[in-house]
Amino acid sequence: MAKANGNRSWQASISLMASTVLTVVVVTCLYWAQAIFIPLALALYLTFLLAPLVTFLERKGSPRAPAVVGALLVALMLLGGVVWLVTTQVAGLVERLPRYNQTIQAKVRAITDRIDRIERGLNRTFGFRPQEAENGEAPDEPARPAPPWLASLPTVLVPAAHALAGGGLALVLTGFMLAKREDLRNRIIRLAGRHRLTVVTHALDDAGRRISRFLLMQVFCSAVAGTGIAAGLMLIGIEYAPLWGLIVFVLRYVPYVGIWFAALPPVALSFAMFDGWTQPLLTIGLIFVVEMLVGNVLEPLLFGRSMGVSEVSLLVSAAFWAFLWGPIGMVLSSPITVCLVVLARYQPGLRYLDVMLGDEPALSPPMRLYQRLLARDQDEASEIVEDRLKEVPPEQLFDELLVPTLVTARRDRESEELSEEEEAFILSATAEIARELADRMETLSPKRALLNGGARLTKARVLGCPARDEEDVAAVQILTAVLDPMRFDVEALSAYTLGSELVSRTREEPPDVICITALPPGGLAHTRYLCKRLRASFPGVKIFVLRWGANAESDKAALVEAGADAALFSLAETQKELRAWQPALTEQKAPRRDTEPAGAV
Repeated sequence: MAKANGNRSWQASISLMASTVLTVVVVTCLYWAQAIFIPLALALYLTFLLAPLVTFLERKGSPRAPAVVGALLVALMLLGGVVWLVTTQVAGLVERLPRYNQTIQAKVRAITDRIDRIERGLNRTFGFRPQEAENGEAPDEPARPAPPWLASLPTVLVPAAHALAGGGLALVLTGFMLAKREDLRNRIIRLAGRHRLTVVTHALDDAGRRISRFLLMQVFCSAVAGTGIAAGLMLIGIEYAPLWGLIVFVLRYVPYVGIWFAALPPVALSFAMFDGWTQPLLTIGLIFVVEMLVGNVLEPLLFGRSMGVSEVSLLVSAAFWAFLWGPIGMVLSSPITVCLVVLARYQPGLRYLDVMLGDEPALSPPMRLYQRLLARDQDEASEIVEDRLKEVPPEQLFDELLVPTLVTARRDRESEELSEEEEAFILSATAEIARELADRMETLSPKRALLNGGARLTKARVLGCPARDEEDVAAVQILTAVLDPMRFDVEALSAYTLGSELVSRTREEPPDVICITALPPGGLAHTRYLCKRLRASFPGVKIFVLRWGANAESDKAALVEAGADAALFSLAETQKELRAWQPALTEQKAPRRDTEPAGAV
């Protein structure tokens, strides 16, 4: 066994090292081969964006080539319009910037004077004297250097030429991908293997539709935000509003923070254009209101409840792609992340990306509860239960949360990953949570005791017998908490009760039902032994084996063969079975039983 564990540990180490090396190689290639991967990423983006338009034109009767050319012409026209808009607006802005100097200087002077007055008041209050220059005069202000942008103009032209070349390559790649998209799809299917033909086909079709829809909706929402802000800026009187709307449209691709970077230029221009503070405040309010409406009303309406990507992963992805590819990487980070998450949900080898980037909970509620109990954080564990109670009734939480916690604790204890002290805390906290849930259950209401037209049923005596250890004792405690005390008297035995003691105890006062709690994993052999011994001693007593958390027909057959009347695999099933048996069990009892004191423990 130790040798097998050592081999698994060695294999896991090798796999981790290989994954690390592969990740480093991929990131290095993405960084040093930007000239290839950035146009390729843009081409994929445009392909998903234009594919619905090409499909629409084909359905209207257009051949493939004219449809692709038409879609590319639409993209080029939009791109040309954007370039013309940016060029004319920026040129006009550069010409008018000197006119804003007086307004800016007046506002800066007003702010400086106010700061000076505050400083002089503080000096008078605390008795400080301002420092003077050695010659008695105020120090000269440093000379302001000349604007450096003219000298750096040649260095800007080279990156611009590279950007144009990359954009041209992206458009060419987009045309070929749109024209040959079926061939590309078939090659991907061939790489995945013929044995996975159905799964990969469905995955590609669904992923393609979801990605295209997401990108189209993202473009639409960004366009609505940019148009709304541009129109609002025109009404306020801010010049070059179309340019600021275009900046909003582009920077909204940067998740959460892009809109506020886009807000800086119009706010600064409003500060420079107007003498007062009304227009700058209106500009800030406009951008805030439009973003709130688009982000909290329009996007949830179009995208659904979520885009499938967590907020933290979007921000980390923006930083990562900005580091690799600069501003274009930051703009493309959100579409790239969404595409990776969608594809990861269909490809088992990329499942870790879905876990890391997706917005679905990384741990299921039972695992979260167990993890917090393992960390001895009972407050957060109670919060998990309270949050779940808002969605499901308390009866469901026993099978959904508490039973899996007990099963996991037993598994970890048997593998020696859980100490006795940790086990004791988890069981104690679980029992406390079970009592709190039981207090909320309607079955504890006295009204539940009145059945069959108001007639009170005779109580049935239930003997709770743990098969092995403390986890089974906790299961008996849960059973005691949830059963209606007006209908059942439950007596719980210790986990250390021997088989002979159990038989003698049962012989003194035979119960109506014996419930043997035997949570998985393991324990089947000892439970079968108890069933055989009890069945041999008490042929008429009902014996239920509570195998909560397991679901094996082989276990059921083996337990029934050993003498159990039923093997029950959930608390809900146990309650249903006991309620079904209770009238039949009590109607045969002697009347004196109704006057005897309750024997519940």
